[in-house]
Amino acid sequence: MNAINQGPSILKGARTAQVDPLLKLAAESPAGYKAIAKLRAAGLLADSGKIKEASTLYYEVATDANVDTQLRNLAQVLMYGWQLDDADPKVLAPRLQALAQPGTPWAPLAQEQLAVLDLRQGKVDDARTKLKALAADVLAPAGVRARANALLQGLG
Repeated sequence: MNAINQGPSILKGARTAQVDPLLKLAAESPAGYKAIAKLRAAGLLADSGKIKEASTLYYEVATDANVDTQLRNLAQVLMYGWQLDDADPKVLAPRLQALAQPGTPWAPLAQEQLAVLDLRQGKVDDARTKLKALAADVLAPAGVRARANALLQGLG
């Protein structure tokens, strides 16, 4: 069977094949490069369905005092994003709220995740309020604003 017929499975294999070289790079690099390599490896693992392994790498970056605060915060936002479906909302919400403070670089992503968490809990009005604020936030990334608008349209 050729690569075209294999579809996503060959892509998943290609992605996970990149993890080991990234982890080797992380082991041999200074803190900033190490963190970026681990974040990329975690993303590849998560995209391949290996959420537990990805979460371990995100956690390593998030708790490494030698890593810049913004990269540690990014690791947390990415890690929490993969936990939205399963984690206890009472545990996850305060963690996201700490990252959703206005003016912080990852606030729009954390606010988006809080809205999704609200939807998971049936708090549609709370989610709608958060999504409207995100959709109107000119400082939020275009992708976040677009997803907020799409979710708002889906909510009617």
